[in-house]
Amino acid sequence: MATWHAALYSVHADLSAIVPGLHSANKKLGRGQQGGQKNLHAAQSSLDVHFSKASMESLGDVCLQISRHGQEDGKPEKEAVLPVQVAGRLFFLDLDLEELHLEGNLIESIPGEIHHLKNVKVLYLNKNNIQAICEELGELKCLQSLDLSSNPLSHNSLHVISKLQALRQLRLYDVNLDEFPVQICKCLHHVELLGLSGNQLRCLPKEIVNLRKLREIYLQKNIFESFPIELFHLLNLEIIDLEQNLVSFIPEEVASLINLVKLFLAHNNLSSVPDTLHHCQKLSVLDLSNNLLHRLPPSFKELTEMSELGLSGNSLEKFPRQICHWPSLCLIYLKNTGLQVLPGIQMQALPKCYLTDKCFWQRHVALFT
Repeated sequence: MATWHAALYSVHADLSAIVPGLHSANKKLGRGQQGGQKNLHAAQSSLDVHFSKASMESLGDVCLQISRHGQEDGKPEKEAVLPVQVAGRLFFLDLDLEELHLEGNLIESIPGEIHHLKNVKVLYLNKNNIQAICEELGELKCLQSLDLSSNPLSHNSLHVISKLQALRQLRLYDVNLDEFPVQICKCLHHVELLGLSGNQLRCLPKEIVNLRKLREIYLQKNIFESFPIELFHLLNLEIIDLEQNLVSFIPEEVASLINLVKLFLAHNNLSSVPDTLHHCQKLSVLDLSNNLLHRLPPSFKELTEMSELGLSGNSLEKFPRQICHWPSLCLIYLKNTGLQVLPGIQMQALPKCYLTDKCFWQRHVALFT
């Protein structure tokens, strides 16, 4: 009798002779790109199929023999129901399919038959040539994670996403968005991760405050000129990524983000940081690299959970003594800041420090009195 590791099932579909690059895999929800590596339903039964980078142009004309296998010996434990091919499209009937990975292909459209995947929770269609989202996609009531990044999507079809009310992770990187659909904000109340990097966004709709469960938002490589004030109403936010924008000002209301853990603001136009940021007591990672900063607010010494600080590429007037009050600090980047030496009074632990163009190990940082 087969032993099942962490109660997971895996679909094994050997199409190597038919579709190069096809592979099957166990539970994989993480992504190397922004958006973190998070398991939506770890330690549960699942079936997943990967067609990543298989150079497929459609979802049709393939019929698979799929079996459930024991993790120990790889022998079929139980034969699953065969997928059914209808109208030249591939879909799975009466299968407990929970993950479908089709990223990195040449797919141009999503077939309407996709609505048969009643139990699918994870659907990755990023890096294809999809222009429109079919209405039937909105019937996937169990879908929790959707990635449509890097597709030439028609913005008129994005309303379909608003029907996916179980959605918890939505990634729309590099789809040339100049505004985020209001309808999505009004209807999706369970979204925890929103990825919108690599677009043309200048602002966020005021309706985004409806995403009250939002914990992570990725807005890198857009054209924001100011910190989106709408985010100050989303009190569960833990990660905000605004790197590589045009942000020149952070309002004092940033203090309302009491659960913020990571804030990425590198490569912007910031000449100052508000003193009120010290109210974000859970903040542990702050990247302010490549801005126009000369100093840090004195109140920053109260950010006692800080572990990583990025200040490279700023013209600092002097070494920021505030960091000497951070007992958890382990990494600070000071490359190209104009600082030549670290003051050598009494020292506190700091494993690694980047100064000018040199990387060197430093056991301590000066403790100022």
